[in-house]
Amino acid sequence: MEVELWGSFIDFVEFLSFFPPFFLSFFFLSTFLFSFFFLSTFLFSFFFSFFSAFFLSFFHSFQLSFFLFFILSSFLSFFFSFFSAFFLSFFLSSSFCSFSFFLPFQLSFFLSFFLSFILSFILSFFLSFFLFLFFLSFFFFLSFFFFYPAFSFFLFSFFLIFLSFSFFLVSFFLVSFFLFSFFLVSFFLFSFFLAFFLFTGFLSFFFSLSFSFFLFLSFLFFLSFSFLSSFLLSFYLSYTNI
Repeated sequence: MEVELWGSFIDFVEFLSFFPPFFLSFFFLSTFLFSFFFLSTFLFSFFFSFFSAFFLSFFHSFQLSFFLFFILSSFLSFFFSFFSAFFLSFFLSSSFCSFSFFLPFQLSFFLSFFLSFILSFILSFFLSFFLFLFFLSFFFFLSFFFFYPAFSFFLFSFFLIFLSFSFFLVSFFLVSFFLFSFFLVSFFLFSFFLAFFLFTGFLSFFFSLSFSFFLFLSFLFFLSFSFLSSFLLSFYLSYTNI
């Protein structure tokens, strides 16, 4: 087992020796800087929203400060994570497209797509979480000021189901149609390498957004049906006087 691991490590070092040191240093440094930019903006938006809501709690009610805290944190975090996802995905796709200078076409395409998939999975988790915070804060604001809590949860669950279906249909059909049409147009207008470079760049960007919607959809389904089941259970218990 140790011999196999050591042999795989030697193969990986020999694989990295094909690339120039400037390319590897530039790639790892840029990835670290963009990751630091994403984490710093997330922490800045969180603490800024927290202290602003804490400051507003001295002048307004607790519900309004709670609502403003989630609105500010979700909006700022989603804004910064959106641009971080764009720069990170485009940088990874463009840098790994340069693998085609050193590696075969199939291996370079596999590396660019696989690493863009991992990056999109990590960033889409944050994007879906911030989108959920935004809609959750909005409907908790409605429940605190306008409706009863049970009725607001009932409206919230139905809205989540409707939103999940709409996101699923729009994101799946539009993103797939745009990606394949863009690849065909770029293939006939430009060279094959430039079409592959542009296609992987836009593929990683739109794949991060579409996959964030799919994660958000799955979370919405579980949350909406849990809200519906809890509402129906409470209605049944109150009706039967248990």
